[in-house]
Amino acid sequence: MFRNYVTLILRKFKTERFFSLLNILGLSIGVTAFILIGSFVQYHLSFDDFHVDKDRIQMMTSRSQNQYGERLSGYSNLVIGDLIKESIPGVEVYQTIGAGESLISANGNSFYEEEVIYSDPSLFSFFSFGMIEGNPRQALSDQNRVIITERIAKRLFGSKNAIGEELKIEKKTYLIAAIAQNPPENSHITFGVVLPWIEYDRTSPDFWRKNCLNYLKFDKNLEMASSQRAITELLENKIPQHLEGRDIGYTALKDIHLNGELEASLKPSLDKRYVYLFMTIAIFLLMIASFNYVNLATALSVKRAKEVGLRKTLGASRGQIVNYYLTESLLITFVAVVLAFAIAERMLPIFNDFLKINLELHYFSSQFFILTIGLSLLLGIMSGIYPAFYLSRFSPLNAFRGGKDIKSKGRFKKVAVISQFFITQSLIIGTIIIQSQLNYLQTKDLGYEREQLLYLNTHGEIRGKGELMKAELLTISGVNDVSMSFGILDHSSTLVIPISAVEDNENLDGYSHLILQNIGADKDFVQAMGMKIIAGNNFDQLEFSNNKRKVLITETTVRKLGWEEPLGKSISGMMVIGVVKDFHYKSLKDELFPTVIQFRSSASTYANLKISSANTKEVLKQIGAVWDQFIPERPFEYEFYDDKYDKYYRSESRLATLFYIFAGLSITISLLGLVGLSTFSVQQRMNEISIRKVLGATFKSILFMLSKGYLGLILIGFVLAVPILYYFMNQWLDNFKYRIELSPTVFVLAIVLTLAFTMSTVVFRSWRIAKQNPVDTLRND
Repeated sequence: MFRNYVTLILRKFKTERFFSLLNILGLSIGVTAFILIGSFVQYHLSFDDFHVDKDRIQMMTSRSQNQYGERLSGYSNLVIGDLIKESIPGVEVYQTIGAGESLISANGNSFYEEEVIYSDPSLFSFFSFGMIEGNPRQALSDQNRVIITERIAKRLFGSKNAIGEELKIEKKTYLIAAIAQNPPENSHITFGVVLPWIEYDRTSPDFWRKNCLNYLKFDKNLEMASSQRAITELLENKIPQHLEGRDIGYTALKDIHLNGELEASLKPSLDKRYVYLFMTIAIFLLMIASFNYVNLATALSVKRAKEVGLRKTLGASRGQIVNYYLTESLLITFVAVVLAFAIAERMLPIFNDFLKINLELHYFSSQFFILTIGLSLLLGIMSGIYPAFYLSRFSPLNAFRGGKDIKSKGRFKKVAVISQFFITQSLIIGTIIIQSQLNYLQTKDLGYEREQLLYLNTHGEIRGKGELMKAELLTISGVNDVSMSFGILDHSSTLVIPISAVEDNENLDGYSHLILQNIGADKDFVQAMGMKIIAGNNFDQLEFSNNKRKVLITETTVRKLGWEEPLGKSISGMMVIGVVKDFHYKSLKDELFPTVIQFRSSASTYANLKISSANTKEVLKQIGAVWDQFIPERPFEYEFYDDKYDKYYRSESRLATLFYIFAGLSITISLLGLVGLSTFSVQQRMNEISIRKVLGATFKSILFMLSKGYLGLILIGFVLAVPILYYFMNQWLDNFKYRIELSPTVFVLAIVLTLAFTMSTVVFRSWRIAKQNPVDTLRND
């Protein structure tokens, strides 16, 4: 019986090539997108899943509130770990902290490594990171030994054994004592070099200010909640001053990566809402593909009614007919799923390169076969169940009479088409809003001119020589401005000033301290950065001898302090001489922070250069020559401010592009369905069209007759989509302190585009048939 079904289905493929290909193409596109999105989602959901004790590990967090808002941080005090070790039985503690970018040198090679961490000896026993060679506990117990990963070892020493070799980190030399496996990509803890944890003097007041990431592993036999309460009570009794203004909390290891609110993770996190968004899109794509199959199958029901009638007349039961049509659906979806995997495999390298991750499809694995068979069954049954039962219920008499009882039943088909239009318009609206926000981020006036503006990090190597290096840089043709500073826009220091030290501090009632971002810079900083003085004077407009203890403040600082006339006011002994227009030094997700720019004639940590756009490569080469003159022991590196700014939105831009691609695929699948439906609709109404033309109907009136059924369905889908998208897109936009406002134009554009897509599809399929000579059609009837 099954073999007979397959033979008949293959024969049907040949006789109905167009509709069969439409079904297979629509399903394969949907499944391809589902596989790629599923791989992306699974990758992010699998973070830290490889650790043996993942369910028992938590990161300590603290939630604090100040005059600038709420903050959830993973950093907590070093002393906390010691207290827990000493006082709470059954709880292991691991402590680490990122050291940041460091220059590493060995074997004649040197480069900057970003993944450098300090760790205590329990790193490889607490977590499930692998070792290649050496004893990690012994290596991290000696202040002169270091662990490197296989990646670093190969880069520095090639195939040579690195154990026992010397490694210079900044200006200190270490002995390589162990080689670790590279941390898995799906680990929020990442490292290339592991330095031994520095033993601080416990009696030093400085010890209380040392922060780190504290991870806790709870014993299997302990109730986690009661242990956490015991820890909180311990800290409240022992170090209440550290907890002032903070609420201690805990984040499960497996939740760290998807907690976009949490600061201090060692690897950039992803807001879990993006994961949910792409999961939704993946499901939408499968639904649209399935709806296409259902719509086309039910549309073809009139044509297939006589086939059903004949089968029933020859003795076929309803169950046999249901089985036949389900088999047909399963065979089509199986072909589509296999084709989808082939397409996905070829798309995966492009997908990985774009997202900067390494996803894989593991053929011949049990997961692969389960997914292939499972998807085929799920999609086949989901797509075929309604048409199978719908077609099998026809009585032979009505079927041979032309299926008159069939035409009146289109309720499910309409629901499916409305669902398609709802999903399509939702994705169009989302695409327009996301693109508008990203365009706003790229074009907003940031308060400084980031184009052709770059900086060099001297790493403190030219103390006392900042002015000399600046003078050399200014001799280069193409270098327009240079300013030396102790900080750049997002790498500045923080000033914590008692309220009592702020003149006219009445507007700061309720706060004990004022927190300010602080940039130390020379007199040319404002000019080099392209900033604007909106009140008072710049540093270069004053006598040099009078510049000490003079500061510029931003508009936000003025508003925060509530000063009507800021010039001449004092902040902790620093006199305000000018007000700078606000400049955005971080992501536009963050609110502007009150900032001061202090005059520092000795500034030398960073060199900020404004260069001309002509012959940039040659200008950079000459800047590199000056660098080698002053800092020969460090490799020359630079970064443009516009690249630095773009990094804040690189993740959003990539995810937005991904969203656009899959939204486009959803629309494409919907259009394929419309092509099939409109083609069949026109074919079924050819006699009616011919008679109308004989009676004088114009092409426009025929086109309106064919398309008007879709207009109402589009409007229903639009009405359903608007409130839902308005809510969710507002939620997404609220992530940004500086954002676009939703306007009716966005939603009007969405329905116009949907109408345009739909009408162009209907016109495309209707033009040829509607233009035929009606005599030819009626003569053959």
